[in-house]
Amino acid sequence: MSVFKREFVFSGDTVYLHNFPEQTRILYPNPPLSPVPDGQAAVISALDNPLGAPPLISQVDPTSHVTIAFDDPCVPVPLMREDPRRLIIESVVEKLYAAGVRRENIRLICAGGLHRKWTLKELGHILGKKIIKEFSTQITCHDAEDPGQIVSLGRTSKDEPVELNRAVVDTDLCIYANVNFLSMNGGWKSLAVGLGTYQSIRSHHRPDVLNVGSRLEPEQSGMHESIARMGEVIQKHVNLFTVESVVNNNIWAPFLSRHMVPAGLDKNRKPKATARMALPIAGVLPAFARRMARESIRADYQILGVHAGNVDRVHEKTLEILFQQNTIPVRGQSDIVIYGVPNFCPYSTFSTINPILVLTMGMGYYFNFHRVRPLVKQGGVVILANPFTEQFHPAHHPSYRDFFYKHLPDTGDPKKIIADLEESFAADQSYRDKYRFEHAYHGVHALLAWYWAAKGMEHTGTVIAADVDDAEPAKRMGLETAANLDAAVEKALEIKGKDASITYHYLTPLSVADVNFV
Repeated sequence: MSVFKREFVFSGDTVYLHNFPEQTRILYPNPPLSPVPDGQAAVISALDNPLGAPPLISQVDPTSHVTIAFDDPCVPVPLMREDPRRLIIESVVEKLYAAGVRRENIRLICAGGLHRKWTLKELGHILGKKIIKEFSTQITCHDAEDPGQIVSLGRTSKDEPVELNRAVVDTDLCIYANVNFLSMNGGWKSLAVGLGTYQSIRSHHRPDVLNVGSRLEPEQSGMHESIARMGEVIQKHVNLFTVESVVNNNIWAPFLSRHMVPAGLDKNRKPKATARMALPIAGVLPAFARRMARESIRADYQILGVHAGNVDRVHEKTLEILFQQNTIPVRGQSDIVIYGVPNFCPYSTFSTINPILVLTMGMGYYFNFHRVRPLVKQGGVVILANPFTEQFHPAHHPSYRDFFYKHLPDTGDPKKIIADLEESFAADQSYRDKYRFEHAYHGVHALLAWYWAAKGMEHTGTVIAADVDDAEPAKRMGLETAANLDAAVEKALEIKGKDASITYHYLTPLSVADVNFV
């Protein structure tokens, strides 16, 4: 009689209970750390007792002009029911008013880098109605292609160009409000990427830099080293007061949380009744209904801490909390690693996910959710459970669509993309206009997303897309395919041998595998 390990798998817009082979090791996230008792009180305390800087209220006066920059709605994933950026910005504004700063001297900038621009309605999900109403004409999105908005700050010690939004340079004080749920974000990355340009961002978003170290381990990451060098330049030109919030991994709202317990962690070793009922329903609902259900989800992440002041001092505290919340110890790598990939992606917020973004999530993010070394062995097999549906949002992802249909699979090699495509995608006037005026991602963003997955693709011998009805989209990107997860595992065992080691990394919520033992 076969022995299985049963566990939920999030695949696209559905979830199902799967029987994994007996030798499968299942990695679970840490339980959520306890939040601070009062989020607003934590924000106010941080503003009044900053690290390495004077209290916020003492840094401004009635003549001050202030720029408040904030992360865009790409983070966190999913968006939160109660976003700490709203608490931060509301509290900051009250402090500025108390110091006599005039409302018309305050501007807000959504730091989206090469991401698309957002509508006020979309920004309202993180800023709240009060801020949207009070500053509706003073809220803008960063425009990396507007020469009037961009200023060059020079070059780093490694000759990397540093370009930044002029509004954070030509101001008396720049306040940055962000939210952190992964250790790859925050710190100098907030400004260098969120308010940078293609010319500066390309320095640390190219494969030879991205492939150095783990992006979840900033002290070993080539990307973070480049960004830190940019930070050294930025701090000479910007009077910056950063406010970083950290949230736990309590993804599910209360009405869902008791039903979404992983089967392997259920004290009764049985899936919850409501989850059992939901599984067949999820399978028979039409695609649009499942998509609507997914888009309506708001995470219940809770604030673990808020720190303000000097960027490096603050981010050190942020990382300390994040490593405690997210890191799970893992003994040894595996021949086969399985990820369920739900249709959540930073770049599909208020939009649709496409096959390139699914690959970016699986091999760019999930593969890199490790410290020290990858979870899968060199030349191993990664299985991504997602249907890889062939769809592209016509307004948000035009360059993604063109890259997918016009250049793949012939131009999938990152070196070839850099040589043959990158400059033309960056300079294309149609892409520029759509980015600036029509809510599209920057033309080069599709290529950067492809680079993001390159390390995982090069490290892994085979990537298998499971649960696919139409194999063509996955095959176009160089993946093997399987109709379901059972078939994918069978194919992987044929490649690596029947006794191959298997790990299923349960990633809803997220966790980071600290693979410290070989």
